[in-house]
Amino acid sequence: MDPAATKSAATKSTTIESATVARALQTGHRTVATGNSPRKNRLLASLVYPKHCPLCRSEFENESTLNNLCTGCRISIVQNQAGYCTSCGRSGMHASGTGCVACAREKNRFDGVICLGPHRGFLREAIVRMKHAGQQSLTDALGSLIAEQMAKQLAGQIPEFLLPLPMHWKRRLLRGDGASMILAKATCRASGIPLNRHALFCTRRTKKQSTLSVTGRQKNVKGAYDVRDARSVKGKRVAIVDDTMTSGASVNEAATVLKRAGAKSVFAIVAARAV
Repeated sequence: MDPAATKSAATKSTTIESATVARALQTGHRTVATGNSPRKNRLLASLVYPKHCPLCRSEFENESTLNNLCTGCRISIVQNQAGYCTSCGRSGMHASGTGCVACAREKNRFDGVICLGPHRGFLREAIVRMKHAGQQSLTDALGSLIAEQMAKQLAGQIPEFLLPLPMHWKRRLLRGDGASMILAKATCRASGIPLNRHALFCTRRTKKQSTLSVTGRQKNVKGAYDVRDARSVKGKRVAIVDDTMTSGASVNEAATVLKRAGAKSVFAIVAARAV
């Protein structure tokens, strides 16, 4: 055989083997050129590709982290959960069984809010970054924290399925999944609750809510949502998922049409409530 051809074949084989090992180190797959067990591959992967907190990027010192977050970031987010009204999600409100002072001024159609805390600090940063590509680890961390809070707050009333607050199909076509869908998927993965992405839909394009006043937001989403088939929600406990609740107008409108279609209960699940 020609020596030059032999050398070329050997070089190509080495390159392929190196790529295979690199992929195996990242995934922990059994089939690797070195013949290592999955456990050894995970160990090698942790040395070559150290695990980092998806929020602060600090390197994990061990495998015992909760919710994919380092201890500091988890504490920074979880400590904000105390002291919010479970009826509307506002922080710092003293709530009774029927809600807080703010709830009394509003006509909310949803039955309560599951929330990680006010929209500030580490939680705000996590929500902003969650919307960008390559942030599944961070999104899964938020979904896991929400699933924990939901289990504590809604014991005995766990929703039968989750509904992402819908985008208009033209906007989804241009942008792909929105933050509500991304967070809903992560929460479903963490909680085991099914996702129903088709029951609720957006009937028309709306203006960006952040550019409007409270009254303007309510008018903007009036009649903007509907249920495809009332039979899919009738008598069911459901929850609407969104990344942030500001005025609550969008979630309230969605809850209105779900209740009209016969939903037994409608909760709002959000990562944060605007301060």
